[in-house]
Formats: sequence, structure tokens, C-alpha cells
Amino acid sequence: TGAGTMALRRVHWIRRARGIPCRYFATYTAKRLHDLLDSNDVVVLSKSTDPFSERIKSYLEDAGVDFKAVDVDLEEFGEEIVEQAAKLTRQESVPSVFVGETYIGGCMDAISSYEAGEMQQLLGGKDESRREEGNKNFQQA
Repeated sequence: TGAGTMALRRVHWIRRARGIPCRYFATYTAKRLHDLLDSNDVVVLSKSTDPFSERIKSYLEDAGVDFKAVDVDLEEFGEEIVEQAAKLTRQESVPSVFVGETYIGGCMDAISSYEAGEMQQLLGGKDESRREEGNKNFQQA
């Protein structure tokens, strides 16, 4: 537990040094994660040096899927975003693939989901809801 305690102290110090009060920090990172998931059809939380992260990003690119990759080891507060995602998914490792706010899984889960057509159904449903919303807005204008 010594290393874990040191890591917690280091994170606490970093948060204080950046001027973010610790009690608001979880809210900030939860909002950041929600904004990422809300503004992108597909989000991949990954690490820049992880081979599984590179594999899923390459697979999605080859499949023509438009996605937002967040390399948490390079992103400010990236590890904290993974912690917030873990509260939703109970999965603390990366990569983590989301379609909207629906958690798909890691690398192999996402590939299986895409090959089974499940990811396309989720993306299609997202497109349908956007079209319906656009039609409502157009009719109101």
C-alpha cells in the first residue's frame, strides 16, 4: 500500500497545484467524460504505448468508423477520466470503447461487436435519433 499511498498523495498534490479543489475534481472529470461521450459517436479511451489500444484504433480506422481516441497517458487528467469511466463500467483497464454512453468493452470485445454488427446497430440508432431530433427542430422553425 506504500506505492498506492504515494500515488494518491502525488495526485492530490497535482490537483492542488493546478488550482482545482479536490472536492470538485471528481465532478470535473465526470463532466469531461460525459462531454466526450456526448459529443462523439465512438470514443476509445486508450494509452499511446499499449498494443491493444493501437490494435483497436487501427481496426476502427480500417473499418471506416469515425471515432475520438483519448490517449489517457497524454491527456491532462487522463487517468482520472479512466477512474470515472470505471465507475460506469467496472473496467479499469484500457482500451475502453464506447458508442455514445454505451460501453462496448475492450479491444477484443469491440472487434467482436463490430464483426457481429452490434456496433453498427448502436451507431444506426444514434443516427436515427439525430434525424428525428433534426426533423422536430425543422418542423418547429
